[in-house]
Amino acid sequence: MDFCGLLAAAVALFAAAFPGKGFADGAERAVRVGVWDNPPIVFRDAAGRHAGIAIDVLEQIARAEGWELVYEHAPWGELLERMERGEIDLLTGIGYSAERAGRFVFTGESLIGNWGVVYKGRGLPIASPLDLANRRVAFMRNAIHSDAFADLLRRFQVRFTALYTDSYEDALKAVATGAADAAVVNRVFGTMHAHRYAVDITGIVFNPVYVHYAGHAGTAGLVARIDGHLARLKAQPDSPYYASLERWLTEHEVRAPTWLPAAIAGGALALTLVGGGAWLLRMQVQRRTRELALRSNELEAAIEQRREAQERLKHFALYDALTGLPNRASFLERFPVFVAEPERQKSRAAVLFIDIDHLKTVNESLGHAAGDELIRAVAERLRACLRANDSIFRFGGDEFLVAANQIHSIGDAEAVASRLLRSLKQPVDIAGRPVYASASIGIAVYPDDETTVEGLLKCADAAMYHAKEHGRNRYQLYRSGLIDAVVERLDIDTRLRQALERAELTLHYQPIVALADGRVIGTEALIRWNDPEHGLMRPDVFIPHAERSGAIVPVGAWVLSEACRQAIAWHQDSPEPLSVSVNVSARQFQEPNFVGTVEQALVDSGLPPSRLQLEITEGLLLVVNINVADTLHALKRLGVRLSIDDFGTGYSSLAYLKQLPIDVLKIDRSFVAGIPERMDDAQIATTIITMAHGLGLRVVAEGIETERQVHFLREHGCDYGQGYFIARPLPEKEIARWFPKDHHWRAAQN
Repeated sequence: MDFCGLLAAAVALFAAAFPGKGFADGAERAVRVGVWDNPPIVFRDAAGRHAGIAIDVLEQIARAEGWELVYEHAPWGELLERMERGEIDLLTGIGYSAERAGRFVFTGESLIGNWGVVYKGRGLPIASPLDLANRRVAFMRNAIHSDAFADLLRRFQVRFTALYTDSYEDALKAVATGAADAAVVNRVFGTMHAHRYAVDITGIVFNPVYVHYAGHAGTAGLVARIDGHLARLKAQPDSPYYASLERWLTEHEVRAPTWLPAAIAGGALALTLVGGGAWLLRMQVQRRTRELALRSNELEAAIEQRREAQERLKHFALYDALTGLPNRASFLERFPVFVAEPERQKSRAAVLFIDIDHLKTVNESLGHAAGDELIRAVAERLRACLRANDSIFRFGGDEFLVAANQIHSIGDAEAVASRLLRSLKQPVDIAGRPVYASASIGIAVYPDDETTVEGLLKCADAAMYHAKEHGRNRYQLYRSGLIDAVVERLDIDTRLRQALERAELTLHYQPIVALADGRVIGTEALIRWNDPEHGLMRPDVFIPHAERSGAIVPVGAWVLSEACRQAIAWHQDSPEPLSVSVNVSARQFQEPNFVGTVEQALVDSGLPPSRLQLEITEGLLLVVNINVADTLHALKRLGVRLSIDDFGTGYSSLAYLKQLPIDVLKIDRSFVAGIPERMDDAQIATTIITMAHGLGLRVVAEGIETERQVHFLREHGCDYGQGYFIARPLPEKEIARWFPKDHHWRAAQN
């Protein structure tokens, strides 16, 4: 008698050992069992009978309990819906998940362990989840492995096309026929059946789960009875449970017909009668033992390979590939541990949300490889200055997060932030160029500000944006109202996009005069937003929103066009030609067709190029590469004048000023405000004037508010000035009335 015959005999003996019982009240009862095609756990064979590991074990339990099993075969998704409605009592071979445990009652004992595996079409280069980008992936509907793997791909931001099927078999068929590039199945099904299709296994394994029996809430007693039997069967090494595992998990190519055990048994009996039965049976047992030992070794090796692959996949999911730091998913996973000690000690913890300033400028100017190098260098500096128990995570792009759980006072969190900022003061050498990186840091404190991970991150993010909008290179503690400010910012972003088409933007003009003789030489165009909800808004309120959202590009093009149009009118009416200065953001400057935009504004208005002065921020010169230099030289060839705004507040180099076609430096108002009383400000202002003149550049002082400042600047050779002492920014109609008849301003007029 071979293994199948032995199994039949063992099942019969086991059935005799268990008297029939009802699961609730001792009476026999019909149990409606939902079954589906997931061999070898459960399936319907060629004769239409239900079979598999789950069926063998359940039928043994039913005989012991005296239950009548009524099988209802349907696609998996339909079975889940029917059990929720109470139309069936029990599901076989259902993978456990927390979400499902909230809907169904599971046995405590699992039937079998399983995990997800990905198969691919022959010859396709698919070795990791990232290789599935822009590919077609076949999933079985409502399968726990399908949902887990689709979620995994989305977490990795892998774009893919999902093809849903009713069974794992159909998923593999889709790959074999070329309808899909890859298929997600469970490892038991794949081990048993993938060899029948033109597919290859990949190294992608994921989502270890355990397969159970489960019922709806009204069948808790039924599930409990099954659980008890299953525990006893699994505790007996020679029970029908293990016989069923051996039967189905060692059969790879064909399943024996149901009549085969009887036929083999009859043949074995005949051989025994002629004297050879004992020897054949002994040989068969020895061969079977060797096969099982070999298969056991293969299975152990496969399990170890899967375990190692699972560890690699977990590391890939929880760590940043560029810096090696743990990522956002890792922080979310560790958060309960992070707050456990502060909860025990009744102390505080802090999260510091860090946004690296100017990374976009580096990427666009020096390339993404340089940006990656900067991120690695910044990550190393930040990590080096942390305390022993602090942790750092890379959240992606230019964002990092520091988790500090030994915070006894708010000052401790501020001290951490200060160290982080100091670590970035020295430039980073990128391809032989010094690149300065600063950061904006938002701090949220647990449990003062929030107690949930989502709430803390939201508070820290709001504080970081506040730091960024108020000068960068600083930290900001969260305070009540900052999240409201974020909501307001989003509202402004939305309304700003509509401001152009609604003609809500306007320009004000501030005169610029020659300090030596008061001659009016031009104006600076300053944008204002006549917002229907908030009235006239200054640029420092909404321009940061425009730069962040990208709206600055069309808004900036409009400002250029409008300023040139107005300047040509003054050019025609003025006894002396007047120039107009227009501020240009780094975001505009890096547009591929920025030079064309400037040229078009000049052509459309008829303004001579020499009458247009473009003011660029000193931050744009943070990194000077061939693209920046080419754009500046192209503008200079047009005849446009170039000015550096807010000079002295950034990191400009004299070498850059010598290399680039700059015409004018503007002394920042923060230095002008302190002269002549503050010696340091006076020294900075005079140094800039002397240096600029030495390089052949003109100097404009902005923010002049007193007559003493005018005298000081004039005495030290400053060429031009603007500020409230001369005139406030005025609308188009009012600035025309302000112009003196001889176009010479005199302090006595104010």
